[in-house]
Amino acid sequence: MTRTIIERHQRILGGEHRIQRKPLILGKVTALKGKIVLDVGCGYGGYSLDVARAEARSVVALEIDRGVITEIKTSANHPNLHFVLGAGESLPIRNSSVDVTFLMDVLEHVRCEGPILQEVHRVLKYDGRLFISAPNRFYPLETHGRYQLFPFLPYIPKQLRYLIIDARIYTSKDLIYLLQSKNFEMIYLEYNMPPLDALQGFEEMKKAMRRLFKAIERIPVLRSFGCSINIVCEKCRSGKNMN
Repeated sequence: MTRTIIERHQRILGGEHRIQRKPLILGKVTALKGKIVLDVGCGYGGYSLDVARAEARSVVALEIDRGVITEIKTSANHPNLHFVLGAGESLPIRNSSVDVTFLMDVLEHVRCEGPILQEVHRVLKYDGRLFISAPNRFYPLETHGRYQLFPFLPYIPKQLRYLIIDARIYTSKDLIYLLQSKNFEMIYLEYNMPPLDALQGFEEMKKAMRRLFKAIERIPVLRSFGCSINIVCEKCRSGKNMN
């Protein structure tokens, strides 16, 4: 049952390749072993379970959907993984108690980014890290809604796009400015090309394309067209002003 639910989450997010890769990005700058981790908007727990298996001391997986929490609680079993019902705008967690927080494909869906970032800032320790993954405005294919994979839709004016797509898209400058305004300091940025997990029955082609994408990700101009922006940032210490 656990595998069935996690596989469902993988299909929603883009697949196993994508879920496994994103914690590896964080691992380049932050060790997860022995850390207290908060996954805000965890969904069916694909990222949370991977982090728990990476020997995090404790993983709190927060989800606003009661039905999802009920389903996953009865099937995902790991001693360090704890599912909690709640909203990112009002985290049921004490101040300065979390080492690492995940906002994985979440920020673009919330009503307003400010309150959730303020809450994350509150619960992080002063050397705590926030890992954000969000859709890239420069990726040429739409990644949300019924117009998913529609070409060049992300390039039209934001106000026009929001009439048909209710999820935000960002440039790296958008995200960095937003994070700085909430007293976070960026320490690492990486773009991802498409994971290609949705392609079924084309394993050799996927392997070849992933090798190509890895090469593209090493070229600064080209990698900025990846489908997602991944940023690791640190909570600014008391008295440090990023504005």
